[in-house]
Amino acid sequence: MSGNARRHTLAVLTIVALTSFQAALAQAPAASGNAFRDNPDWSVTDGALTTQSTPKDRGLVTRATLADSITAFEYRAPAGARATFFVQGRYAFELVGNGNWVPFSLRFRAPRFDPGYNKLENAFVLEMHNGADLRRNAIIEGPSTGAIWGGEDRRGPAFIVVQQGPFAVRNSRHDGADFEQVKLPKSSGGETNEKELQDLVALGKNTFTQLGCEACHLVEADSAAVSSGPNLFGLFRTDPRNREVVEGGEGHRFQIKAGREYLHRSVRAPAEQLAVAESGPTKGQPYLPVMPPFPRETLSDAQIDAIGDYLATLNEPQHRGPLTKLATLAPSAPYDPLADAMQ
Repeated sequence: MSGNARRHTLAVLTIVALTSFQAALAQAPAASGNAFRDNPDWSVTDGALTTQSTPKDRGLVTRATLADSITAFEYRAPAGARATFFVQGRYAFELVGNGNWVPFSLRFRAPRFDPGYNKLENAFVLEMHNGADLRRNAIIEGPSTGAIWGGEDRRGPAFIVVQQGPFAVRNSRHDGADFEQVKLPKSSGGETNEKELQDLVALGKNTFTQLGCEACHLVEADSAAVSSGPNLFGLFRTDPRNREVVEGGEGHRFQIKAGREYLHRSVRAPAEQLAVAESGPTKGQPYLPVMPPFPRETLSDAQIDAIGDYLATLNEPQHRGPLTKLATLAPSAPYDPLADAMQ
């Protein structure tokens, strides 16, 4: 592939990767549509969680405890009814009923602290849609009045507390994000560097699809379909897990951490270490060496890292990586074959 062709391909991938928040949610792993823990004060009616009112200590609480996050749900309440959504249990967004289903979505960057827990940066809202209300790049200097917790922290669950019901919530999502490279605006409503960044999860998914990886690798949990390569759901976690491989002509077997080094090695030289099937009729047997190697002229280290960001989303919630990651297209760490050999 020529240099111009490579640049053109990367440009196309970059454009595709700059997707909207709603598109990022749509391509996420399938979920139940309910981000909240079971709560006896809320019942399920026509697929929606409903309540008359809930004291603050019995509001809906998300299953996930997150730092940076993206949230989406719909709510409905009659005129005069109202509730509050507390992201991280600290920062309030008012939900006011008008009799119709109202869409709410939020991209939130958590406050930053140094190792001594001194706050370095305020929390801020990259974007919030609440019906017709839109907020962008809004700095949050501290917990809101009436917050669940008065002190700030790196992470926390989100809550919905109803002040006056009845109230209903449906189609809720609350997922992790990585907005580390997004810089705070100088003042609320000001510009950030977001336009200079890419969603590497979206880029990784698009690259994975354009390379035809789905022809040989399944990406769904417990899929019964047959594939020539391992199922990638649950393989690359935020905390790398062990997986068995076979190396060399003598078939030496050993355990290896399924982290980014393993991903790079599997893409660059897939025949050197063959994954052992973990389920199905061939369980315990190595996969055949049919995957072609991808040299740097075809696929950069940064693109492999982006694929890794996407694959990390293919997990159960407790092991899932950020659903979106806004960053520059650069590898997280230089690929070092010598370090790989020493693993």
